[in-house]
Amino acid sequence: MTFYINAWLDCTHPKITIHNKITHEECIHFTAKEVDALFASGEITLDELTSNDASIQQDLVKTLFLSRTMINFSQQLDRIKNNLGHKNRTISFPKNSSFPRLLIEEKATSISSLETILYH
Repeated sequence: MTFYINAWLDCTHPKITIHNKITHEECIHFTAKEVDALFASGEITLDELTSNDASIQQDLVKTLFLSRTMINFSQQLDRIKNNLGHKNRTISFPKNSSFPRLLIEEKATSISSLETILYH
């Protein structure tokens, strides 16, 4: 495996980072709030972080990369939603979609409503 996990959990500001084994460059960083959310959701466990099993560590690295991607994606969606500036708009995802799609539904005060689909 070309990455290693550096987890500082027993401190006032816990953090988890993933580094490249060769260059020691930090690839991913999770803040204390994000670490708490990862544990609360069950995405990671203390047993996984302390395991010496290579396959468990490899799965954990994959999970952390995916989690970072989802956190970044959620933050981008929040920025988009805030930039819309309309109180009547809601953002939702289609349930049976293989690609991430952002559905913006504008509820007009008139008889008709406008729906716009943006594909990423």
